[in-house]
Amino acid sequence: MIQSLKTLMLCLCYISFVFPQQNLFKTSLLVSNKQLTQFAGFIIAKEKGLYQKKGLDVEFVFVDRTKTSAALLNKKADFAALLLPTAIELAGRGEKIVNTAQLLQKSSFLFLAKKSTGIEKLADLQGKKAGVWDGDMSIYTRAFMKKTHSVLIPVNTGSSTNLFLMDGVDIAIARSFDEYHTITSTGVNSGELTSFSFKDSGLDFPEEGIYCLEEKYINNPKQCRDFTDASLEGWRYAYTHPEESAAILIKYLQLKNFPVNKPHLEWMLGLLFENSLFKENSSVFGNLTEMSYEYTAKQLLALGFIKSIPPYKVFFRKAE
Repeated sequence: MIQSLKTLMLCLCYISFVFPQQNLFKTSLLVSNKQLTQFAGFIIAKEKGLYQKKGLDVEFVFVDRTKTSAALLNKKADFAALLLPTAIELAGRGEKIVNTAQLLQKSSFLFLAKKSTGIEKLADLQGKKAGVWDGDMSIYTRAFMKKTHSVLIPVNTGSSTNLFLMDGVDIAIARSFDEYHTITSTGVNSGELTSFSFKDSGLDFPEEGIYCLEEKYINNPKQCRDFTDASLEGWRYAYTHPEESAAILIKYLQLKNFPVNKPHLEWMLGLLFENSLFKENSSVFGNLTEMSYEYTAKQLLALGFIKSIPPYKVFFRKAE
């Protein structure tokens, strides 16, 4: 009996020596409580153990996507995915936030109208009811209205397209990788829609990037670097292994009791891939170029959303 206990203790010591228990640093990311597919790269990084390899234990904190910036500023989590113009507007108000990586490099936003309403050109939008998003997402509607001199009647529709489909609003804001596909999947053909691309209206803003508070970046630079690196690796894996990634996402969504629509999920992954510019120029992936930053900031300045442009090197701190 004593000999058996000695043998067991030796085995445990050997296992502990060969496979030492890793002390993981706990950190957290704000994710949407409605649309998880848009966080595919982060989920892949977690499920494939990429964060763990960096010594991180990452918790996903669910939040309304229109209130993400408030949750970050109130330290509900360490990291968040924010839209670039929203983040610049916050920085322009003096909020100390830092972009550590830029995920989406071009705009996917558009307004959609049914041709049956007679809406075919910008002038037809005047005085129309527009299904829009509030909070963090509202800057796109506000910028579009100012840029195109359109007078719209905003109606907050949340994350649903139902009001538009039931003709409760005349036009609806959408993203090409998400709501556009949802609408055309209900039986509304693309030929029955009039699209007003924000890009074509001179608002080709890069979209989501990874953000943290400046104090977090200053006090924990290695953690910020490790989280960003692992997240980007997760996105690369999602883009280069789409079938496996789709399977991982479906399993994760089912585990969290989120609705699963495989065709929509695959559509989203494909267009997120395109908007990241990963395929066209992998060296741009993850970088917020000074040109893109200045373009967006100057537009916001001209439209009156900020009074001065926050310095690029203060706003973007590439995790290196």
